[in-house]
Amino acid sequence: MRWSSLVAGLVPLLSLAGCGPEPAVPGEGSEHGEGSEYAEVCGTLGPHRMLEFAPGEWLHSRFGGERIGDRLYFITGTGEAQYPELGPPDATVYSTGLCGEDRRHLADDIRWVFTRDNFPGVLLGCRGTIDGPLFVLDPAGMAAPRLLAPAGCRVDEWATHGFVQVEEYAEDIGRVLFYSYPTDLGAGSISPVVLAEAIQVRHHVLRADEVLALDPDDNLIRIALPDGQITVEQAGVRAFLASQDGRYLAWEDLATADDDPQGTLGDLVLRDRETGVETVLAAAPHHLRMARLSSERIELWHRDEFGGGNLIALPSFAATEVPPHRRLVFTLSDRRWLMEGDDEAWYLRDPVDGTEVLLTAEPGRVNRASVEFMYILRRAEDAEPRESSELWRYPLDGGEPEQLAQRVTTDWSWLPDERVYTLVDLDAESFGDLVVIDPETLEERRLDSRAKELAWFGWVTNIVEDDTIAYQVLDGDRSGVWIVRPASE
Repeated sequence: MRWSSLVAGLVPLLSLAGCGPEPAVPGEGSEHGEGSEYAEVCGTLGPHRMLEFAPGEWLHSRFGGERIGDRLYFITGTGEAQYPELGPPDATVYSTGLCGEDRRHLADDIRWVFTRDNFPGVLLGCRGTIDGPLFVLDPAGMAAPRLLAPAGCRVDEWATHGFVQVEEYAEDIGRVLFYSYPTDLGAGSISPVVLAEAIQVRHHVLRADEVLALDPDDNLIRIALPDGQITVEQAGVRAFLASQDGRYLAWEDLATADDDPQGTLGDLVLRDRETGVETVLAAAPHHLRMARLSSERIELWHRDEFGGGNLIALPSFAATEVPPHRRLVFTLSDRRWLMEGDDEAWYLRDPVDGTEVLLTAEPGRVNRASVEFMYILRRAEDAEPRESSELWRYPLDGGEPEQLAQRVTTDWSWLPDERVYTLVDLDAESFGDLVVIDPETLEERRLDSRAKELAWFGWVTNIVEDDTIAYQVLDGDRSGVWIVRPASE
């Protein structure tokens, strides 16, 4: 597999290294060296511990941490996980103030805590697994969690009048369940009603006021919410898409499709549900697949990754061709597309006039792009996932590329002043040194050691301001959740 073709969709994270000062011992701040690397946070000049771990305790990495109002919520556990991204086998929920004060034990065996606008001021949690029963939690930790809905955490859509689940009971066949929102949360658990006994699980779209799905007879049906009235939108459908606003439906016609799933595809048809007008986007036989449908356009791509395709604007139906040997990676604006070529080069394409500008033919992985820049990680083709890369920034106006770091790992983020922070020198558990890098000089400053992101999806968190870094440490009596604010340059 070509490493350059792997494009990250989440916030990328960068790793840097170098000979910086010794990291401050958390809580001691300027007593190590001069403390010049740190600005004060929560009254501490240096790393500040928000939550202390008991021996063997660590964070559930699918949750990480959450700020709800003026409280922070953390879920910890002990024991070895079968899959690290799923977290420890047991779970305990703690709540603290914004600087770690007033620690409270809220509940055990809760794997997720959250709020919903449908339940103002109510703290909800999932027990057992994130697909388990839905509970109401006491933010003060004085009362035991109250059951709201069995299997209620397996919510597919929080609709206007209740939440929807699709419960699979046979291969690719499931029933549609609807839980009405209770008017009294203290009245006991709520039970679902069955809106449809059988739909194809792989082919359904849930919206606030409807469920669109294929039934076992390949009819595209609409299930109205909350009353469950079923109407047939279209018969003989192999697959379909719906725009988020519900205006457009697109489907592949089953009657004109090849019996072989790998053969040619059937007619691709789009319906404007506001006007009732139907348009054939591609007549069989063809090799285009429906990729995405929005209120603004539908994307049709060739089955081959670099086979090209068409982007069709709605409601005008103006078509823009993506030529063969190119793959659209990011849509930066209506006239700026970031493209990857099958020659491993990167291009900026104007889809209106068809012109292209070569950005770079150097191999690497694009893991972030904006309207001004793209960011490429470069490392050896045979490098291990924990090994570092160089980080480069390419201006999309044709300017000269800039190196931002001499070495980075996959995960990185940046501060408001554009300094980069990341973990480097990762061990087998993906813990490493937390460093901040000056992109002007490539100098690294080490902030802490045996550090790791709060959650498996990277540095994204709402428990601190964007000039402050939150992370966890596993290192004996230092173990816990920490925050640090690097000093300004």
